[in-house]
Amino acid sequence: MIKLLIAIITAININSAELEFKIEKDLDIPEAQSNISKTVLLSNICLFSNESDIAFQLIKQINYAQKTLDIAIYSLTNQDISDAIIKAHNRGVKVRMIIEYTKVQTSKVDPAITKLINANVPIRLLKGGGLYGIMHNKITLIDSSILITGSYNFTINANINNYENIVFLDNQSDINSYKNYFETMWSRATDISYPSKSLSIPSDVPTALLTMINSIRANIIKMINYSKKTIDIAVYSISDDDIFNTLVNAKNRGVKIRIVTDRLQSTQSATVKKLYDAGFDIKISDGFNKGMMHNKYAIFDNSIVITGSFNWSNNAETYNWENAVLLPSIYAAYFSRNFATIYNQAKPYDGKTSNAGETPISR
Repeated sequence: MIKLLIAIITAININSAELEFKIEKDLDIPEAQSNISKTVLLSNICLFSNESDIAFQLIKQINYAQKTLDIAIYSLTNQDISDAIIKAHNRGVKVRMIIEYTKVQTSKVDPAITKLINANVPIRLLKGGGLYGIMHNKITLIDSSILITGSYNFTINANINNYENIVFLDNQSDINSYKNYFETMWSRATDISYPSKSLSIPSDVPTALLTMINSIRANIIKMINYSKKTIDIAVYSISDDDIFNTLVNAKNRGVKIRIVTDRLQSTQSATVKKLYDAGFDIKISDGFNKGMMHNKYAIFDNSIVITGSFNWSNNAETYNWENAVLLPSIYAAYFSRNFATIYNQAKPYDGKTSNAGETPISR
């Protein structure tokens, strides 16, 4: 026998006109009906935040998901809801989430979203149209049989401070319309690049790298040597022979290396020319508005990022006050997206230099 939890509206207090949402009992469903989804709700049931714990009821429905869970949500700060989504993902439910672009493309991602990213829940980001459009939906589809929508974002404030509502619908025509709408959004949304867990910050590499105190160059070399699969480099000025030799060794052992450097600096660097001659995938770039490609970062195995003021040059190592910091895997997804943008708009380096014997200017 399959146990199905059914939510029934049981009482209307005429004096107060308040609607009380109660869980009455479990119902035994005959074996002949065993194909019915566990998520069974009466049509058009609605919840209001000032009357019900919406998060609790929403989590309950997510916990019943057996096959699919499609969510399009503008804002998410409730970690209990994140935990329920992760549990569904981990038990084999096909989960897809669409989140408003600015909620992830920010320097301060909410921990509830970070949890989902770390758990490798499939997430795509979606913008609205024009300069200020947003993905403002609050839609949940469970097993293609229950539609949940309304004003309710997956946030703490929505649950305890705001006047909010959600409705539960099992009308198949409405569900099909929302499914098609979700597929349209999904096809237009942008993937999150998930960090690989194959590389962690080595114990012999400090996370804070500071010239005059420790060697930034030596620790970049260590990270290149530790990398097993990929290295993506976006560095304004590259002219250090020791780093060059280490990159060659990494390439020869099968590490896929992509390099973007500044267009003007590339004409002044013999090292960039040597990278080109050695067959590296190397591109040159200006700024996004004809400025400079002034980054100084690298991503190792899509897991660890190094960034700071440090150009990959002997001057920066030997004479300058410089810094670099090693960042753990949660940062890698953001830097990987940024690198993809820069790499895709950059132009292939043609091997030409104007003053290859000179030391590039560090900025």
